[in-house]
Amino acid sequence: MLNICYEREHVLSVLRCDGMPPLVKFLSNSDMNVQANAAGAIQSICFQEKGRISARDRGAVPKLLALLDSESLRVRTRAVGALHNLTSDPEVIPTIRRNGGIPLIVALLRADDLAVCSSAAGVVQNISREVASRHIVRDHEEAVPALADLLSARDTSAQSLVTIASLFL
Repeated sequence: MLNICYEREHVLSVLRCDGMPPLVKFLSNSDMNVQANAAGAIQSICFQEKGRISARDRGAVPKLLALLDSESLRVRTRAVGALHNLTSDPEVIPTIRRNGGIPLIVALLRADDLAVCSSAAGVVQNISREVASRHIVRDHEEAVPALADLLSARDTSAQSLVTIASLFL
């Protein structure tokens, strides 16, 4: 499921079979492997616009936010990756803001894992397009210093995401 959903036709097949509701339900499963696999599948599906709409409309955002403080690095990585992809849809951003997700995402800018930091920077970049969210990010005392620190990271993807996020802030 993780890999097949990079292709538009496969995403559409999953959505036609009503595959998103079970994936969203699996995000709340007590087994961290199930959570990670569901978040990873949602992350892949959300490369496509119809996948983002389906995940948004089926309540994936609050459940993904709840996984951001998981003790499992794999769960956190996939959950923030899914949110990075989901926030390409501007309608997702208010949901993140209303559910208190911005401080959770800003905290991940300081994660030990660079993939988590990079995806968190991507979320910050995307949510900073919305004025209300931009103010919350800007007013968070850790956001700008954490973004500045990521500029010196060895990951060029993180550097480019931080640079673009900084333009909005």
